[in-house]
Amino acid sequence: MGFGPFPGAEVNVSWEGVNTLDKEEIEKKHDIHLFREKIEVRYSYVDGCVPKLWAKYQPDLTIHVGVKPDTQSLTLETQASREGYVNFDTTNSRPEEEKHSFDGPDVICTELCVNKLVEQFNNNTPIEGHTAEVSTDAGKFVCEYTYYASLAHGPDCPQRTLFIHVPVNSSPDQIALCVERIMEICLQQLRDSSYDDLDFLFKPIVLITGFGPYLNHPVNASWEAVKIMNKEQIEKKHNVEFVQIELPVTYENVDEFVPALWETHTPKLMIHVGVSSIGQCLQLESQAHRKGYKKKDYLDKLPANWSCLADGAIRLQTKLDVERICKEFNGDNPPDERYRAEVSLDAGRYLCEYIYYTSLSIDSSRTLFVHVPVMDIYSPEETASGLERILDLCLAQINERGDSTDKVTEQLKNTKFVDSNDI
Repeated sequence: MGFGPFPGAEVNVSWEGVNTLDKEEIEKKHDIHLFREKIEVRYSYVDGCVPKLWAKYQPDLTIHVGVKPDTQSLTLETQASREGYVNFDTTNSRPEEEKHSFDGPDVICTELCVNKLVEQFNNNTPIEGHTAEVSTDAGKFVCEYTYYASLAHGPDCPQRTLFIHVPVNSSPDQIALCVERIMEICLQQLRDSSYDDLDFLFKPIVLITGFGPYLNHPVNASWEAVKIMNKEQIEKKHNVEFVQIELPVTYENVDEFVPALWETHTPKLMIHVGVSSIGQCLQLESQAHRKGYKKKDYLDKLPANWSCLADGAIRLQTKLDVERICKEFNGDNPPDERYRAEVSLDAGRYLCEYIYYTSLSIDSSRTLFVHVPVMDIYSPEETASGLERILDLCLAQINERGDSTDKVTEQLKNTKFVDSNDI
């Protein structure tokens, strides 16, 4: 990713260099997919753009490229800070309280070995006289703000994120050559590490989504619970890779991202989670409809013809046995116990049902939607625990009918390997 123009750099050489990369040659040489994106020099743009790009591409490696006026070398940034953004962007704005909008530690470091990257680059620089050096100060501007957004996006993002500052007087061709060389070294690092171990790459994926803020839910109970589910425990217990994703409450984002998530991950199980303002317990939705979406989304928009873009029957039902899941979840608890699960036939004809229909139209045999109550009824910890139990029961059903880990693993090896190398 490169950046757009800003005062003093009406033509930003970072983007010009990224855009000069020979996509076809690089993809062929490294057996990857290469995606290039231009980032506007606005803090608010980064807040919305970076999560969308991670959700859309799920990259194995992300390289941000920005321009640095006061350097004659490439500088590879080791870290990004959450606070100290005193500089104004192109709209004369800066973050509230000069802090990043994303939660996270005060400083996040890339887990790529920057010292080794610099050493290898300087030992075999693609352009004579062009050298790289390590930097611990990314500038407290939109560059560092973007870097922090990527590093903080998920627990494994520091393993595969890097920021490169390039000299302002570099040509696009020079930048492209240098970025490609650094990309090559990064890819080799990843392939040499346990990150590229085949056992890791070919584990079946369990994917769960929650929604971001909307209307009367500035903090959405669905994502608050999803993001604290015990990833390590789930992965160890079920021998899967567990992926948690927050999605914006817009029809357009569902249309764009959900099919891409299925194509990229081929999940063994897809669970969507949303909040219900009137729900008193966990509600397992049994079905979703294609038409009738007359409620405006977070951007005040409606789907065309009030219908889901996905093609399919008027009504689709999950093939998971939700009655059985609820019965097993509740166990010996009487139905009036506060902490329980129940089957629902009405997913609400809003984004929750819209996303459910979209996934059901792709694969109804491994898709479920769960409505969770507001946080006044169940705490995020209680909801997360309940979702983990529902996940267990769903996987048990899938395994019983023969969708074993080995079978899905073989499918991934045969059909989806190239997608695991997206950049």
